[in-house]
Amino acid sequence: MVAVHEFQRARGLETTDVIDSRLLRSLEETTWKLGDRLLYLSRPLLRGDDVVALQQSLALLGFDPGRVDGIFGALTEVAVTEFQRNYGLDPTGIVNRDTLTALRRLVPRDQSRRLVTEVRQRSSLIREATSAVVVLFGNSPAVDIVSEMLRERDIEVLHATGSDESAALRANEVGAGLVVSLLERHGVAEPIVHYYESFRFRSLHGYEMAERIATQVNGDTFGMAGPLLRNSTMTALEIIHGPGAHREIATAFIEALSVVFHSGE
Repeated sequence: MVAVHEFQRARGLETTDVIDSRLLRSLEETTWKLGDRLLYLSRPLLRGDDVVALQQSLALLGFDPGRVDGIFGALTEVAVTEFQRNYGLDPTGIVNRDTLTALRRLVPRDQSRRLVTEVRQRSSLIREATSAVVVLFGNSPAVDIVSEMLRERDIEVLHATGSDESAALRANEVGAGLVVSLLERHGVAEPIVHYYESFRFRSLHGYEMAERIATQVNGDTFGMAGPLLRNSTMTALEIIHGPGAHREIATAFIEALSVVFHSGE
């Protein structure tokens, strides 16, 4: 299982001995290389390492595809269209042979350059979210405490149920400013706060919130790429804690809200 664990860690997945559908989907994504297929906005969204390579190439050239997450979404389509328009190609948003040829000719040799996605994140690290809506998810009693605290601050609260994927979909559909999973698990000694990180991209707002929360509750932080964190288009967190300390967790979360909501200060 050593190779499996190494792959899981490299992909930001939870390290387990279980060969489940999430692991198999991640393995499948690694088989796609840029140029193997047409890339375009579709339903369901196209995913794979070819999309990662495309997003990184666009970001190196100054066209912002959003998060480098290997998902061909609306922002990636816009970045492709803008690239095509700027370089005299038909602005279809479809990565065909002509677009791919232009990308390969123009992408800088120095792949260590900062991506435009990182630059734009850092330029607006402390900003107000475009939507004062928080989607909450999870089995922790802290969910109810956080809900009450948020409503006292005139922030709308919506609750998601079901899987991580459905929670992310719910948050995306309502255009939430933040989505948070609060999970209580036996055997967890210290709280752990996960934020989105994978490939060459880290959610700086998620990282900043995670660090603030972990500091308050003597916990730890890790960048991950689980379904909730990866599929959400806004800042997303997963907070895992042991039994008890619900109010402490909730209070630490509320105090970290200023990263995305000025009204949380």
